[in-house]
This record gives sequence, structure tokens and C-alpha cells, in this order.
Amino acid sequence: MSGATEWIAEDQQAFRIQGANWRIADDTQPAEMPRSSVDRLRQALESARIGTFEWDVVSNQMVSSHLYDELWGTRSGGFLGSNDGFLERVHPDDLPDITLELNLCIAAQRPLVSEFRVVWPDRSVHWLMVRGEFTFDDDGHPMRLRGAAIDISGRKRHEEALLEAARKAEDSNRAKSGFFANVSHEIRTPLTAIIGMTYLAMRANPSPPLERYLAKIGSAAQSLLGITNDILDFSKIEAGKLELEHIPFLLDDIINGLDDIVGQRAYQKGLTLVFSVARDAPRYLVGDPLRLGQILINLINNAVKFTENGEIVVRVAASNVTNDRALFSFSVSDSGIGMTADELLTLFHSFKQADASIARRYGGTGLGLVVCKQLCELMNGHLTVESEPGKGSTFVFKATLGVASGAGLQ
Repeated sequence: MSGATEWIAEDQQAFRIQGANWRIADDTQPAEMPRSSVDRLRQALESARIGTFEWDVVSNQMVSSHLYDELWGTRSGGFLGSNDGFLERVHPDDLPDITLELNLCIAAQRPLVSEFRVVWPDRSVHWLMVRGEFTFDDDGHPMRLRGAAIDISGRKRHEEALLEAARKAEDSNRAKSGFFANVSHEIRTPLTAIIGMTYLAMRANPSPPLERYLAKIGSAAQSLLGITNDILDFSKIEAGKLELEHIPFLLDDIINGLDDIVGQRAYQKGLTLVFSVARDAPRYLVGDPLRLGQILINLINNAVKFTENGEIVVRVAASNVTNDRALFSFSVSDSGIGMTADELLTLFHSFKQADASIARRYGGTGLGLVVCKQLCELMNGHLTVESEPGKGSTFVFKATLGVASGAGLQ
């Protein structure tokens, strides 16, 4: 209906219809209106399957429209509060709630708005939404409840279907994550052996051709291990099974480890790798050094992958330093290919890369940055990026880390 207010008279009662909601008219409103208007509004109520009623609280009598009776599975008006009335047909599980709601509405003199189930004589269950308003005497005693009801069984079935679909999707996702986690574990074991044996073979003074073969095997195994680790971590995070450690560590150990792990690859491409740690940044910290290092390794490896010449700068700074915590900012800047605004929109989406040509040229699953972002969030931090095509990218990871005394860390 439109926002305009109109009046109907049904069973000697007047009701105000306004927009999608309605209010009950008081007894001072006009008693009569043109018959054509009454018919049109009654037809509108019937089309919308809205049943109307009035309950006389004092006499416990109820007058109701035929549509209202149909909603309760009966052809005659009942008596609220009696064993013969419609409360008898309220679903047993919902009866305490609707009874309490009626009492609260009377005590607070507020409108009744309630959704509950009713059981028809054929034992079928239907959902109703009932809205009504009490009128009270001068002493505050309830006199009448006037209202309307509508069948919302279809909506409830739809809601239940959506909840069931969401539950099945969650179960499926949990099973998928568990599968990936198990498979990743199984792949990592032989890969670790391949990498170890390749390392030992390289130390056995192989011939130049064999050394090249071993180097390619080692490089391919490391790449596959990195992909496997990303899938494993992603699966753990999706399944809610990844737990962070809270142990003391040295910031300098993290930085030195970064140089050892990713430095060689940068130098092989002719890139300059620079580490800049603010002098006032605490060195003795408390957190998860493995995951912190993993985030930074992933970001630096990405910078190396997408940079053909120039430099990569890793900066570490701290602010809001107290005796037991500090806000750290880790940034990784490169002079690589950069990204467009559209590419940045999907950067942290699972299994996504900037575009298909990048995936073909540079490889990777598109999971690395997703894992980094999720690890940052597990640390109560956040990961952001600024980039322009041809001007490189800067990733910034901020998180609060604990500050340790340094005892036993040196």
C-alpha cells in the first residue's frame, strides 16, 4: 500500500493501514466510510492473506475475520486464554514464549509483535506473525487486544533452507581444509627428503653437468615445498586450527634469517636487498617468531619475483613503546612492475593473481598473500599495500608485539 492513511471497517472494528505496517484505530475515528472503500480494503487484506481480530480481555471473547481463523486452522473464532481458544494450538515449544510476551506487553503497555508456530487439527505446523495493540482503562487494566496476523511459513522455510545450506557449505569447507592439510603433510615428508639428499649430493663434488641438474632439482623442490606450505597454512587457518606461539625471541635473529633465506635469490637477480631497523625499536620481543618470519619471507620473495632491477628495502620501526609491548611496522618496498587499482582489488583473494599472464610468467598459487593477510589478522594486525604500475609496490604489516626483558635471549 502507499504511505497514505485509509480506513476500513471489518466486523464492526476500524483499522488503520499505513505503508507496510499497520496500527489500530482508536474509538474516536469515523464509524462509517463509503462501502466501496471498505470492499477495496477488505479485498486488499484478503489478497495479502492478512487476518484481523479483536480480543475482549474482560469477557475473554474474540471476534476474528475468516482469514484469521483459517490461519489457525479453524473456521470459528476462539477464546484467548481458554482451553478452547487459539493458544491451545500454539506449538508446545513456543507456548511459554508467547504467554510471557503477552504478559510483558500488558505490563509495559506496549504493542505485541511475535512470531510463533501453530499446530492445525491435521497436525501440520505453520508459522504466524501476529501484531497487535492493547487498549487500557484509566486504571491501566487491559481492555482489548486488536491486531492482525499473517502466515510466514514460506519465509521460515526459506530461512531454514539457507541455514541448512550454510551449514553444509561450512561442513564441506571444513572437510576440504582437512583434506588439504593431510595431503600437504604427506607431500612435505618426501619433499624434505629430496631437498636434504640434493644438498648432500651437491657437497659430494659432482661433475658440472650433474651439479646443474642437482641445482635445478633443489630449486624445483624448494618451490614445491613453498606452495605446499602455503596450502597447509591456508587450510589450517580456514579450519581454525592454526595457533600462534607466544614466546620470547630476538628481532635481530629474524632479520638475519631473512638475509640468509631470501638474500641469495635477490643477489642472483642482481637486486640490492636493504634492511633498515630503527634504533629505538625494541630487540627483545614476545610473539610467534616463525610466523612473523614467514610473513616477511613471503613479502620479500614476492618483491624479488616481480622486480627485474633496482632494490628491495625492508624497514622495521616501532611506536607506542611501553615496558611490555610496542606497535611494530614492517614494510617491504620494491621497484618492480607494480599493480593497477583493479589488480589491487583482488590481491588478497584466494587463488587469485593480478592476471593470468602474471601467473604464467611468474608462477605461484596466489595463496601467499592471502596467508600473510590472515596471519597478520591472527596477530591482531593488518596488512596494506600501495602500488602503481611501473613504480613498484610497498607492503606494510603492522602489529602489536610483546616486549621482553632480554634475559636468556642473548
